[in-house]
Amino acid sequence: MQINSFKPILDGETQILIIGTMPGVDSLKSGHYYAHAQNCFWPFMAQIFGIKRYDYSALLKCKIGLWDSLKTCYRQGSLDSSITNKTFNNFSKYPQIKFYLFSSKNAYNYFLQNKANKRLLTEKNWAILPSPSPAYALMAKREKLKIWQKTFARILRKV
Repeated sequence: MQINSFKPILDGETQILIIGTMPGVDSLKSGHYYAHAQNCFWPFMAQIFGIKRYDYSALLKCKIGLWDSLKTCYRQGSLDSSITNKTFNNFSKYPQIKFYLFSSKNAYNYFLQNKANKRLLTEKNWAILPSPSPAYALMAKREKLKIWQKTFARILRKV
């Protein structure tokens, strides 16, 4: 089944962009990024910034936006390993973005498959975070949170 990414959550003040691959089944049903009940994204935002679930305006106030590497793809279920026939979002139309944070290695790899996107990355303006997805179980939630916290602490000094 073909699925489409959500519109980006960003504005002219957004300087940090968190990039996923493609919304999962629960997100597509609800119309919200990171909607799966066990996904750690919104709990991490609550821990780090005090932002409540789906409060996109609070994210934007922190100069943080959301989008996905993929524009469209075919996928059964929510696993990235099931993705085929993909097209890519173009991030070059948002020059105000200073930091690109990838919510998984797959998000990063898909981002790089669009040559225009690849040119946006410099040595110090991006990081791959451990996936907040419950499907990524190689790392405990507590360990993931520490990495997210350290990454934001480092880049917020530069925003």
